[in-house]
Amino acid sequence: PLDGSVRAGFVLETMKHPEGHEFRALSGKEMTRCINSTSAVEGRIAILKDPKQNKLPSMTTTKLMIASEGTLDDFGISVEGDIATIANVTNVSPYNGLINRGFRVKFFGWADGTEFEELTANELTEVIRDSSGVEGRYMLLENETAEEIAPTIVNIELQPGQLGAVFKGVPPVLTRLSPDSPLNGLVEIGMVVDVLKLSTGKVYSDMDTLEFSNALKMSSDDPLREIRFINLDEVELTKPSALPEKSEVEQPDETESVEKPLLASVVYQPDETES
Repeated sequence: PLDGSVRAGFVLETMKHPEGHEFRALSGKEMTRCINSTSAVEGRIAILKDPKQNKLPSMTTTKLMIASEGTLDDFGISVEGDIATIANVTNVSPYNGLINRGFRVKFFGWADGTEFEELTANELTEVIRDSSGVEGRYMLLENETAEEIAPTIVNIELQPGQLGAVFKGVPPVLTRLSPDSPLNGLVEIGMVVDVLKLSTGKVYSDMDTLEFSNALKMSSDDPLREIRFINLDEVELTKPSALPEKSEVEQPDETESVEKPLLASVVYQPDETES
């Protein structure tokens, strides 16, 4: 549904729900859980930003609207600490997938403007219990350990010229970018090459660095190639069985000879490949 609406490299900065929930600067894994757990909710709003044009938040925040009736025990939420911190959310909690262990409750309040800041776990438990029946209750949670939003999946359309990138290992891991690389601001160091697509429909997957290098060289006259980069900590490598049936999946032969002129210059070294 987002096809044609956003560009590769955009970051999902904020997700808003019609109930009033708001999720900002979550990690890829956390945002995926949030989206999946609310798949039946209509009217969700996703705010995506270009990290090259916008400053991204350095702190994760979640505004969670909670039911007017009920206690933390009723909601399947437990907290701990001098500043109430989420210790656990049960699998049957209505808020499972919406809040995460380790998030601190910065504020608790309700619609008339009443608000409490940085309550202890015991204080928060008591206030939520005592305010049962009050409309518009909410918690604002923060995660100050969050550093920055790193994209989970990035699709890059290759342009003529050098990538200014160095890859190493199995699968190919991006280890270095030159200052003038077109990948700067789009692909993070440490991301992995998952899939290479050609305009013919051929798809290369399950590659090591040398195979990726050869695949680039053999398709050097194709102006419509696309590389899918992923964060391997949060996304699994694409399995050939998951690729479109019409695609011709190929794992390149390392021994293929290369004689075509390059659009993306590649020099193979035993441990690294520079593009």
